[in-house]
Amino acid sequence: MIALKFLVVSRAVCSACSMMSPGSRGHLALNTVSRASALRLISVLLITAAAPGCDHFGPRLCPTNIEPAIEVQVVDSITGQPAAEDASGAVHERSFVDSLRPYSRGSDGTLLSFSAAYGRAGTYRVEVRKPGYRDWSRQGVRVRGGDCGVETTRVRAELQPEP
Repeated sequence: MIALKFLVVSRAVCSACSMMSPGSRGHLALNTVSRASALRLISVLLITAAAPGCDHFGPRLCPTNIEPAIEVQVVDSITGQPAAEDASGAVHERSFVDSLRPYSRGSDGTLLSFSAAYGRAGTYRVEVRKPGYRDWSRQGVRVRGGDCGVETTRVRAELQPEP
């Protein structure tokens, strides 16, 4: 009988839906298995990988892109029209600071929103500035971590024109 060697990766899996344990890197074990056992193992792994959502068979399949922690839609408080053009700002969490970056645009190319703090959960203070408007800020903007990164928190900054 032909013996095949496989490298099997086992990971510490928590009960909260197949997430890696903090600090866990997993470990490798070298196993020698028969061809029939190897085919059964591959079949089980393929079926498990195709199963949707959380399960107890292993880590969840996640997209490779990193999402912003915060998206800030900037509008004029009187007209409700987009006011992100020429605006700037930042998000703060303790000593961490990240500048707002252009994020979404309307079909006509008008800047609608900014984003910041990619892939970083936490509680933030968000600040937006624009010439001709009062500075805007919001404390306590919470961003939660999910199974596959952060869940983007959307904030609407309604800028008040200066008198």
